Amino acid sequence: LGLLGICGLSLLVVYGSFRAAQSHGLRVAIGSYDSRAVLTETLSFTRDLPERLVIDSAGGDIQIEAGAGGGVEIEISKEAWERDPARAEAAASALEVVVERQGDRLMLSWQRADTVDLGSHRIEQDSVHFVLRMPAAIAVELSTRHGEVDLAGIESSAVVRTQFGSARAKDMSGPLEMHSHSGDIEAKNVDAGQDDVLLSTDHGELSAQSLRGRHITLKTASGEIEAGEIEASGALEVQSDFGGLALEGLRAETLAVLTRNGAVSIAGGRVSEGVEIENDFGESQISALVAEGFTIKSRNGAVRLEDARGRVDVRAEFGDITIRAIEPVILSAESTNGG
Repeated sequence: LGLLGICGLSLLVVYGSFRAAQSHGLRVAIGSYDSRAVLTETLSFTRDLPERLVIDSAGGDIQIEAGAGGGVEIEISKEAWERDPARAEAAASALEVVVERQGDRLMLSWQRADTVDLGSHRIEQDSVHFVLRMPAAIAVELSTRHGEVDLAGIESSAVVRTQFGSARAKDMSGPLEMHSHSGDIEAKNVDAGQDDVLLSTDHGELSAQSLRGRHITLKTASGEIEAGEIEASGALEVQSDFGGLALEGLRAETLAVLTRNGAVSIAGGRVSEGVEIENDFGESQISALVAEGFTIKSRNGAVRLEDARGRVDVRAEFGDITIRAIEPVILSAESTNGG
């Protein structure tokens, strides 16, 4: 009897917690959530268009197709998972996207409801996906915690942040900033003019092709970087803590390259001032890169510099140094343990 009493009391505590959570607006998850429902709605704006569009989403993809159209069309797809189709449809209908106009900004936000999990299985989390068609001159600020972001055709400033998901941009004009905590970053055919371009990811690959801007920064904490046809009127900075760098066709005022663990390959380009390369672990190969001078530091890896000119300063602690000059150079080279 004592054991039955304890079990009964435990059930009452669980039930009381369940009811208390519901009374405070919390969702309580129990069981298998394997039924999916998607509800789609469209918002249209044809007058008094915003100068800036802001999206803050707890989860879901964001896709923007910018062009010469005269209005803004926003397709919102609400995706929910529940224990049966009827509950899933009701849950999708209950996902609330807040739309606000603040001055010249149009703001859309969706936050996932707090959930108390008492033992559930979900195929996917609830999410809201945005597809936007709008004039190219509208600037954007986009943030999603879980989801991918695709931009095309924007002719104004663009800022993208995603926690878990990749981000891609192409055929853009204007300053561009893209960051992912965990996901790949890809940018192609971007002309920022005299504004800056910043692309970074904490965990993921970074690909950049045909970028133009004042200062251009490419960074990844863990992942490889591939870049080609990059033109910076100011500084070009490329950094990877863990991952190789493959660069070609570079033009910049200054070039700084850093990797803690990975090979460095630079082929072709022109730097009006100096080039600085630092590589802790990995080979460094530089060819057909015209610059006034080179400063190269390698702690563990061979250094090969072809078509060198100007002032060349190379330091390698463990690894061979090979330098081939096409004209007389002012050379300072030292290898602690190599040839």
